[in-house]
Amino acid sequence: MKYRKLVILDYSGTLCLECVRFGETERLTEALVSSGLVGLGVETPDFFWDKVVNRTWTEGSTTAVGYAPLMKSRLGGLVDVPKEKLEQAVDRFVGDYFASFRVDLRWEKTLRRLRDRPGISVLVATDHYAEATEVIMASLAALGIESRPLGHVHHENTGGFVVANSADLGYPKTDRRFWEQVSRNFSEQGEAGVILVDDFGCNETVGSAYSMWPRVLKRMNETVAHLEEIFMKPIRVITFFPIDGKAPPGELYPLERVIGEVENLLQL
Repeated sequence: MKYRKLVILDYSGTLCLECVRFGETERLTEALVSSGLVGLGVETPDFFWDKVVNRTWTEGSTTAVGYAPLMKSRLGGLVDVPKEKLEQAVDRFVGDYFASFRVDLRWEKTLRRLRDRPGISVLVATDHYAEATEVIMASLAALGIESRPLGHVHHENTGGFVVANSADLGYPKTDRRFWEQVSRNFSEQGEAGVILVDDFGCNETVGSAYSMWPRVLKRMNETVAHLEEIFMKPIRVITFFPIDGKAPPGELYPLERVIGEVENLLQL
């Protein structure tokens, strides 16, 4: 079957909201305390964002190193504590984070309809750490949705979703090479259009440099431009702006509205 429509769903901040809420100041502080990182040198959320995540994000999101190993390596050079103690605290923290990495259940019915609708191919795309791929697939599986990592699927395969993670592909979604790899795996996708549903990083916590509004707009423009060039047709974009009103007035999209737009556009 040729894919009449390709639906691209962002994961973190769109399908999954709890993972971005994990980074909110109060909740992040609790996680730093409960993991034991507070007392080992990671005393505040500001330290966590400024000295750890923002300094290592590029490597973490485009290589197979992984969140936990990268965090251990970075903190090992910043704090003077026993290695074993630090590694145990990092493992607890990262485990808590990925425990929040679940599909929001408000998406459940829509995702199942997408799965069951003939002629629709679904790609779950994310800029994230290497560990995220398996966690995303497990979260989809909990909803009864089969998925495969990009590179393990070819255009003749049918059924299930495909997961494209920047850490696996080596490039972020703003890089043309990310989407070239998608295109090689789906040579007949988007015959009747491509739909992109994405928050473009807007819903990430304010502590993350990733969520800065100028960067969100730049990320959106670059991503859409690459998709149009590669798929050679206009891309229909459904933006998810945002949790807690961080986007300019008039651009606020509650999750239910985003889901409704997807269902109406595809007549699910």
